[in-house]
Amino acid sequence: MSFTNKVVIVTGSSSGIGASTAILFAREGAKVTITGRNVEKLNKVEKEIDKLTGNKPLAIVADISKEDDAIGIVNKTVSHFGKLDVLVNNAGVVSYRGIFDSDYLTEFDRIMSTNLRAAATMTYAAMPHLVTTRAT
Repeated sequence: MSFTNKVVIVTGSSSGIGASTAILFAREGAKVTITGRNVEKLNKVEKEIDKLTGNKPLAIVADISKEDDAIGIVNKTVSHFGKLDVLVNNAGVVSYRGIFDSDYLTEFDRIMSTNLRAAATMTYAAMPHLVTTRAT
C-alpha cells in the first residue's frame, strides 16, 4: 500500500515497534512525525529514516503523558506538513510493581496517563485534521 504524500504521526517511535512502524510508513512514501522522550534514540531513528528514504522525518521530543506535549505534537505536525492523515498511538509504559508496593497508586496513575489518557488526548487533538483529510 502506498502512503505517498500522506502525513503520519507515530508516538513512541524512538525504539521498538514504534520505530519499525515509522520506518515502514516512510518507506511507503509517508511524511512521518516521530516522537519519544529519549533524544538519542529519536535522533537514531530520524537518521535511519532519512538514510533509507531520503525523506527526513519531523522529530519531536515529547512526553505524551503531558497534555501540552501531546497536543503540541499534532499542532507541530500540521504546521510543518500542512495536514495530518494518520495517527498511530503506539507509545506506552509498563511497570512491574505490585499492589503492596508503597508507590503502587503513583505508578498506576503514570501508566494510565501514558497508556490511556495520552492516546485519548492525541486522538482528540488529531480528529479535526483526520476528518478534513478523510474528506479530501
